[in-house]
Amino acid sequence: MVAPSREGIFNQYRWLLSRIQWLLDGTVVVALLLILCRTYSIPISFEYLVMGGVAFFLTVIVFQSTRLYQPWRGVYLGRLFRQTFLAWAVVIAILAVLGYVTKTSTIFAQRVVLSWFILTPMALVVLRLQVYVGLRWLREWGRNSRTVVIAGAGELGHRLAENVVDTPWLG
Repeated sequence: MVAPSREGIFNQYRWLLSRIQWLLDGTVVVALLLILCRTYSIPISFEYLVMGGVAFFLTVIVFQSTRLYQPWRGVYLGRLFRQTFLAWAVVIAILAVLGYVTKTSTIFAQRVVLSWFILTPMALVVLRLQVYVGLRWLREWGRNSRTVVIAGAGELGHRLAENVVDTPWLG
């Protein structure tokens, strides 16, 4: 009989969770574009849908290549936010080049596109913050945690053990 793992579903299905994060990121990107079209009373044309679809895939590809889907346990949140903004800037640059090359950039309302470029990274950061806080809360309750073995019963070992016990949110 195999004992159940303390790491639980999160470690076992990490690949699935990263795919869900891909879908969430892409969905936020497209949904925000469509919401901004409605907000500015711009009809959602085929071109906007195509741009949203391209942005969806670019977001997943660029965010994957910049390692935004790796575990961020114990990492300074400022770094995560900075990396999210930089990855979105790469997506914007690729979209701008595609718009220039295909001569379609004039089709889109500037206020929609500019608002989308500015608001999307903020929405993605809020999403990531919610995921981060949710996982931190689960770790405090003993889920999504790892087992630590400390070799040595000296002062350093005791201090390390105290730090581990005092920071349950690290998992």
